Amino acid sequence: VPGGNTVEGVREMLRARDRGELLRGEADFQRHVIYLWYEQNYEEALRLLEGLQAAYPHNPLFPQSVAELQNVYRHDHPASLDAWRVLLALAQQKKVSMPEMSEARARMGIAVELDVLGETDAAIEALRELVASKPTAPYGIAASHSIVSAPPTIASARGAWRWRPTRPRRWPGGSSAAAP
Repeated sequence: VPGGNTVEGVREMLRARDRGELLRGEADFQRHVIYLWYEQNYEEALRLLEGLQAAYPHNPLFPQSVAELQNVYRHDHPASLDAWRVLLALAQQKKVSMPEMSEARARMGIAVELDVLGETDAAIEALRELVASKPTAPYGIAASHSIVSAPPTIASARGAWRWRPTRPRRWPGGSSAAAP
């Protein structure tokens, strides 16, 4: 761990988890970060996230983190897709906090994984469903706007959507340019 002793730092986190009342979950969450970033121990990080998901079933961060770990660190796109689908089901059943935001995030994750897996038509359909739902969270109108106006690889793969800058934007410094 930068600026410290890894062995002693992990030992302190384990002590907080085992003996603490308020920091048990936080200790495991921070340990998962250490396992990902510094130890490259993805299996242990995944095990910790799955334990947090079981201990805090209403927290959407944990299924989302599992999906992201499967994608980014393990490159296991089917497992990532499954994790996004779990989050979507939990959100639709209102079994997680912030269900609308969680549903929108899960739909985006599902679309990305479907595209990576070569299921472009299903990915496009997932994005259309997201746009049609007009989510107010996590990004509100900006989310639906960015999905439609951004040049995603999904759209370019089949030409299903045509990307056009929708309006000029003001960039820092006052210059005006077409939306990227």
